[in-house]
Amino acid sequence: MNTMILIGLSAAVILAAVGRMVAPQAQMPQIVFVQAASEEETGGAGCLPLIILVAVILLVIRFG
Repeated sequence: MNTMILIGLSAAVILAAVGRMVAPQAQMPQIVFVQAASEEETGGAGCLPLIILVAVILLVIRFG
C-alpha cells in the first residue's frame, strides 16, 4: 500500500515537471502608458456667458 502511494506521488511530480517543460509559459502583458497631449485653450470665454445669461434670466424673473 505504501509503495503505491509513493509511486503515485512520484508519477505526479514527474508529470507536473514534464508538463511545465512542454507547455509554454504565458507571457506577462506589456502595458504601455501614453499620456495624451493636452490641448491649450485658445481664448474663449469659458462659462462666463452662461453665468451672465442665468443671472439675467433670474433678474427678469425676479423683477419682471
